[in-house]
Amino acid sequence: MSRWVVAVALVAATGCEKKEPRFEGPLRVDFGDCASAQVRWVSGPRPEAFTAEQADSGKVAAADPAAEPHPQPADTNGGAFASLTGTGDIGSGFDDQNIYGGLLGNEVGEMQGGFGYGRAGFGPGGGGTGWGTIGTGKYGTIGHGAGTGLRGRSANVPTTSIGQPAAQGDLDKAIIRRYIKRNLQKLTYCYEKQLLVKPKLAGTVNAQFTIGANGSVVDSKASGLDPEVASCVAGVIKDIEFPKPKGAGVVIVKYPFTFRPAGSTDPAPAPASADPPPPDEPAKPADPPKPAPTKPYQPDAHDPLVARRAEIEECLRKNPRPYGAVVVQLDYDGSGSATQATVHGVDRAVAECIAKAAKGVKRATPGSGAQRCSLAFGDMPLDTLPAIDITSSAVVFGGKPMATLDAAMHEDGFKIGLLYEALDGERKAWSAPDAPVVAIRGPGVIRPVDATPMKIVNVVLGSVAVAAADYSLAALTTARPGQPATWQPLRAFGAKLPVIPVPVGTGGRWNAPALARDPSAAVADDERVNLSILVTKTTVWIGLSRVNEFQEIRRDGSEWDALAKALAAHKASAFFVDRSDVELAGEDEVTYRDVVTAFERARAAGFSDARVIHPYALSARPVQ
Repeated sequence: MSRWVVAVALVAATGCEKKEPRFEGPLRVDFGDCASAQVRWVSGPRPEAFTAEQADSGKVAAADPAAEPHPQPADTNGGAFASLTGTGDIGSGFDDQNIYGGLLGNEVGEMQGGFGYGRAGFGPGGGGTGWGTIGTGKYGTIGHGAGTGLRGRSANVPTTSIGQPAAQGDLDKAIIRRYIKRNLQKLTYCYEKQLLVKPKLAGTVNAQFTIGANGSVVDSKASGLDPEVASCVAGVIKDIEFPKPKGAGVVIVKYPFTFRPAGSTDPAPAPASADPPPPDEPAKPADPPKPAPTKPYQPDAHDPLVARRAEIEECLRKNPRPYGAVVVQLDYDGSGSATQATVHGVDRAVAECIAKAAKGVKRATPGSGAQRCSLAFGDMPLDTLPAIDITSSAVVFGGKPMATLDAAMHEDGFKIGLLYEALDGERKAWSAPDAPVVAIRGPGVIRPVDATPMKIVNVVLGSVAVAAADYSLAALTTARPGQPATWQPLRAFGAKLPVIPVPVGTGGRWNAPALARDPSAAVADDERVNLSILVTKTTVWIGLSRVNEFQEIRRDGSEWDALAKALAAHKASAFFVDRSDVELAGEDEVTYRDVVTAFERARAAGFSDARVIHPYALSARPVQ
């Protein structure tokens, strides 16, 4: 009898053997590129355009482990707190059909920063130059005129300054500058990749190019600073499609670009010194073309792990969390076969499984050194994103109260001390020597309940800006009638999360350029007019920067329909027909729902790149 019991027990034990958990649903696996074995990686936003040469593992050197944790490409927006208002790279309107052109002109300095409404620079009423403080300048300004303003932590990143073009031909210089600025990230990356090899590299690249009758660049060359950087700059410009010059003629352009490492205070480039030859003169024969990095970057083009996709996917299905970012270090023998693989970012058992699958893969690019290669898998739920919650009673971060609502309502400055310290602590932890090889960086979300006074939201936005954190506002939204409301970011992130990791120093920011930037990167945005919306208790204001024109919509119950109509008219105008950006803010006494309603009207009118910012950072703000 006892033997029978034992036998049954053995059979039962065998039949009930514990199975490993396994994710059975569809699993997205995206492979990235490879870099040297010392580079740290981050799963976060990348510049919109890489090139095959820029992504070549042989061109990437070790990243500085002490670098800022939130790398970002340089931009041309103003410094200090006013840099919150940056919204992209679009310039002076709809090519040369700018309906506000007669009011603005197209030269440097006109209406820039005047009377407290400038969004860039440090002139009268400008952003100021102080650290973490706000002065008492005129209404609509931060700081004491040219004095002290609020500034966030500067990111330790290289900077790019663009000078004024010298152009001969029938195409407005403001239009040329606009199209160049659209490609500023690509031009900056030309410098950043070489800066990893030559850390002290700094100077000016002088580009000369010819725009043909159809708007294409028929000849592009550049010199100065470094041959690799100059060649890359020429290649980027060669791919730009400009508007067709009038009269079917050609346009010859000289354009200077000054590149500086982090912390440099060298002056910005002067305008191109010499006028180019007139367009009717025969152009000099072009130098023999150099190979230009014109092929779009294909994320899995140089990743040898792609060959083991099926095995790696099977390993990832056993990870306790069905999404993540992974970096695999591959050591090769003389023939280019991987002899060892070290895996970062997943559970230990899954890492061992991937390491086993990765052994023997062949290096995809020439060379014998070890590499780190990246991939991302699964879909990260929005409710797992790092969040700052504003409840009906407190501001909460990481499950810990940062301030009661009453305390935040009586905050005199632009930040909540505990929240700033927590966000700053995140930054320091990320950059510590023992920080992980790969990390998922945001995006973070700020989640205020609808009834939250904008005073609270504004002080949280200030805390985020001063800490140079990467958080976007979200709102409770009902996707379909009858369904419960869920938190949705106001602005789409434009990617499935998590995204493929990229080397630290080559990524961007989720919220760029809405957060505080390195003021040494500032170049006056002299062609741009911004559309601003300010919601107050009694009025909704629509303003145009630089011309300081305002439309007043009284809040009488029909204000949102009136706002929608006014924004539709702006979007249909020649000036905004090719632009999607608008900035919104709410005065302290209105609710978050008021601002979200204005945001929804702006998005419905076609302004898909609408941003909610601090009211003091608006480009156009009425004097009341």
